[in-house]
Amino acid sequence: LVFADKTHFNCITLCRPYTWAPHGGYAHRRDFLVRGKRYSILLVIALDGVIHLEVLDRPFTGDAFLEFIEGTLGQIQDPWNLRTCGRAVSIFCLNLFLTDMLCTRGMHLLYLLSYSPDLNPIEEAFLQSRPSCGIIVTTYLGKPKAPCATHML
Repeated sequence: LVFADKTHFNCITLCRPYTWAPHGGYAHRRDFLVRGKRYSILLVIALDGVIHLEVLDRPFTGDAFLEFIEGTLGQIQDPWNLRTCGRAVSIFCLNLFLTDMLCTRGMHLLYLLSYSPDLNPIEEAFLQSRPSCGIIVTTYLGKPKAPCATHML
């Protein structure tokens, strides 16, 4: 099986572990209006590991997602190379062109729930990779031009 999903990352993502609260209270941080640059991460994983990773400094649209899928499927000539006969994809839009494209390659498309960690192992991958999102963004897009205001506090 192959899983594809998207997530986003901004400066607040890195600051989540650094909040404080009195015992029994909720943790909060007073810089909630400072968002900084938002990055979109699209990841495709299989049972063998990560197949493809793409980081954009803008939100993913339906056209960008189709280009991403076409590029990823172009690398996989034979679906049996992945030891699978189907594809499970959790995506944000239903597109008939995408369904036809996968069916012509002999693959199956399965839409999962929006948040289904029991069915979609990519949710666990995102959970584990959240602390390293800053490294991923820096590696793929270069160093940010200005530091986020949340890091200056």
